[in-house]
Amino acid sequence: MCDKKVTNKTSVLKWISTPNIGRLKNILGEVIVIILFVKFFEIILINLNSLTWEILILPVSILLLALSLKFLGLGR
Repeated sequence: MCDKKVTNKTSVLKWISTPNIGRLKNILGEVIVIILFVKFFEIILINLNSLTWEILILPVSILLLALSLKFLGLGR
């Protein structure tokens, strides 16, 4: 009976498990890119009437971060 409780507990958390630390780093990087992308749209919507070229710094940095995650291939 004790073994049954342990197997149920591990099967509930099975979706959280990662095969290696590289995959976990990749997921964290993807979450950071998504948060920065949402922050960029928030800045655009707030400053819609007074857009300047300095606002392009954030999407360029998001693009560079996403490309670096792609080239690193931490999930493999």
